[in-house]
Formats: sequence, structure tokens, C-alpha cells
Amino acid sequence: IAHDKGKSINSLAADLDASRDLETGLASTIRDYVLKHYMDKEWPSVFPDHLIFSWAIFYQISDVVILPTKYDPFSNVILEAMSYKNLVITTKQNGAHEILDKDWIMNSHKDYKVVNRIQEVIEDEGLLNEIKNKNYILSKKFSIEKNAEDTLKAIKDFYV
Repeated sequence: IAHDKGKSINSLAADLDASRDLETGLASTIRDYVLKHYMDKEWPSVFPDHLIFSWAIFYQISDVVILPTKYDPFSNVILEAMSYKNLVITTKQNGAHEILDKDWIMNSHKDYKVVNRIQEVIEDEGLLNEIKNKNYILSKKFSIEKNAEDTLKAIKDFYV
């Protein structure tokens, strides 16, 4: 679920409820959602019929990304969103929660308590930008290059 600061808290709650539709992963559903909610943004207003969907579109146009997952060992979505300077929120059932501030961890995929905190932050642009920049810096500590380097080192250490 991607949320931009121009939308109301009621709209965010509706987005959370609509997440079941987005979870289908159907490009047409996502395309329709983007067209409906984000056409005022500065990117092409017409999508080609052969659109190959990229989550980067959501990351680029949003301030907040919520991943209310029931289980994920460590979702790349969290790091990807952070690398695009988004405030990220996920459940404690996502291993990625370990790198997040406790304010942005949901107890379960049905935990909506975080919605009020989101409203506070999106109304304080300075605080929002501080969190977004912090997330961007943190995401760089978990790059694919760093992961490959650490994995190769672990393999080498194991066999030496």
C-alpha cells in the first residue's frame, strides 16, 4: 500500500482495506489503482496496454509504504521502499521489522493503530523528511552488493 501526503487519513484506511485487491499481483488491478489515485503526479498520464509493471512507480510517488504481511522472512519491499526515501511500516511477522523503529511495526496485518501515527507524521513535513532520509541511509547498509560480499565471506570462512 503506497500513500502520498496529499491523501486523507480516511483514504489511507480505505487503502489498507483495499490491500486485499492489490495482493492479487495483477498488473491490470494495480494499473487501474494507479490511474485512479495518482494521475495528478508528474509522470505520463497514459499507460501503454503492454505496460510491464514496476513497483518503482509506487516508491517514487509515495511518502509511506505499508506492507501488512502475515509472514515474510525479510521482505525486499521494505528495503526497496526505504531506498526511495519512504517511511515504511510492516508487521512483526516480517523479518525486516528488525531494522525499523518500533513506531513503524504493526503487531499483525490487522493492526490499524499505526494509522494515527502516520497522520501525525505526514502533517509534519520536517519529521517526515527526517524519517525518509534516515530510511534511505539505512537502506544502503543492506545493498545487494553488501549482501553478496557478506555471503561470500561467510562461505569462505566456513570452508577455511
